[in-house]
Amino acid sequence: MSFDLYPAIDLREGRCVRLLQGDYGREVGYDANPVEVAHDFATAGARWIHMVDLDAARSGEPHPQNRAVIRSVVAAVGDAGVRVQVGGGVRSRESAEALFDAGVTRCVVGTAAIENPELVSELAAAGHGVAVGLDVRGTEVAIRGWEQRSGVSLAQAQADLDAVAAGLAETHPDTNAGLRPRLAPFHEYFHPQFQPALNAVMAAAAL
Repeated sequence: MSFDLYPAIDLREGRCVRLLQGDYGREVGYDANPVEVAHDFATAGARWIHMVDLDAARSGEPHPQNRAVIRSVVAAVGDAGVRVQVGGGVRSRESAEALFDAGVTRCVVGTAAIENPELVSELAAAGHGVAVGLDVRGTEVAIRGWEQRSGVSLAQAQADLDAVAAGLAETHPDTNAGLRPRLAPFHEYFHPQFQPALNAVMAAAAL
């Protein structure tokens, strides 16, 4: 079995940050320049970089500083053949297409995949790279910057969405605090008939 690592850059007001357990009140900030971090990832051999606009994930509106950083990262690593995927607040076709216009290869749709799954189909039908992002607390999908419960189980979301996206990006924010994950064996989270298009599955939990 082979796999790609997707080093991640989480952005808040243009800065590299980390939210402990997905809590906006428990932010860890870093002095590193996001573009330099992306360049270091590329130099280390990364083929993809995953970026998240945390402000947009919470508000639903693209954050100007974060979008500027994303454009700079795409420009910095594109010549090296590194592709960039971006999530956070992608809740309309216009928002997604603005990312594609900036050179992003794939957008990650999270909240909208639960609230407006037709958006995923629409973007895929237009030939865009799109993945479904499922942020999981327990066995339930969290939405709107991990702050709200969706009422949809992970298994049900997979069953509803696995045929329309290029991949599934799954995160477990409850483990994102430098702690050892307390998760069931990975396969136990998946719907028995789960067969995502291109067989692409991305997962993160206190890595």
